[in-house]
Amino acid sequence: MEAQCNTAEGECPHELQVLYQFWSHFLLRHFNHTMYDEFRRLAHENLARTSDIGMKHLLAYYHQALTNNHIINDRVARHYIHLVQNEDRSKNSRPAFDQLKKAWMNGATNIQNRKKIMKHINDDLRTELDR
Repeated sequence: MEAQCNTAEGECPHELQVLYQFWSHFLLRHFNHTMYDEFRRLAHENLARTSDIGMKHLLAYYHQALTNNHIINDRVARHYIHLVQNEDRSKNSRPAFDQLKKAWMNGATNIQNRKKIMKHINDDLRTELDR
């Protein structure tokens, strides 16, 4: 299987798309550090090559990890907030921030997950989330 997306078309091989989808669902219930690291690494590498498919699945995973009943892994929480804080604020589209803000404003978000996320949020992001 080719682990890289095609830079010219911004497309990923079908097998890699299936793998991204598998990881985004499997890791919620059966967290594995090695598998998560590979998922995250490939999503970032392929985003750098113009394909956002892996990043979309990674964001979906972060959202589910934050909003589901399981307690979010500390490393996952830290990586998620790092991604949010490093989005380009000058762009109209900030999918990681928008997703976090929805979860932040949702009173049903698991309080333990909210506390884990709060450990990694800087003052600027906290202000922005509270607006």
